[in-house]
Amino acid sequence: AGKLFMTTLDMKLVALRPSDGNVVGRVAISQAVQNAAPHYGYSETSAPICAKGKVLLGAAGSEYGVRGFVMAYNASDLTPAWPNPVWNIPPEQQGWRRLSRLVGGGAVWTPVTVDTSTDTVYYGTGSATPLYFRSMRPGRNPRTDSLVAVDLNTGRLKWWQELIANNEWAYDVSQPPLVYSARVGATTRRVVSVATMEGVWFAFDARTGRPFHQRV
Repeated sequence: AGKLFMTTLDMKLVALRPSDGNVVGRVAISQAVQNAAPHYGYSETSAPICAKGKVLLGAAGSEYGVRGFVMAYNASDLTPAWPNPVWNIPPEQQGWRRLSRLVGGGAVWTPVTVDTSTDTVYYGTGSATPLYFRSMRPGRNPRTDSLVAVDLNTGRLKWWQELIANNEWAYDVSQPPLVYSARVGATTRRVVSVATMEGVWFAFDARTGRPFHQRV
């Protein structure tokens, strides 16, 4: 695209011309992602990732009870590349968020990873909140503290694996996932691996999400 992309703390996606730094595009993320604005508790704290003409980003804010997401934009003009964001948790006051508007989380506050050989986006999600009051969010709190795989072209969910259930320690999946080919026994496999802030490492089959090595 011949552009440099950055996000700003106040939830803007900005395109710069690398030759002189001039702004050639700017869009408020809330235009395509409902409520993704600073006054709802969202902020941008990591770099967007570009792949095959798309710019991909999530946002921080789990501690404010936000609804974590990942969204893709067209690099050419910063229009939405997916019809909807990939929402990691239910809407406000639905499902396990039903007891309070303070309940939320699942933010994607580190960069996503893209495997361009399979057009798959992998990312880790943050904790469910409020952290220290699990009775307000009973159950496993699905897709928080998880590894998620979605289709790069459509934003449709491929698979997900929860790494910590009903977390009360803020042990987010903070590392951008790694994707690589590795020899496992006598077979070469496509692997996606990730670690949590708990200090535990997991590896999965990159295509199916089936775990084959965990809790190192």
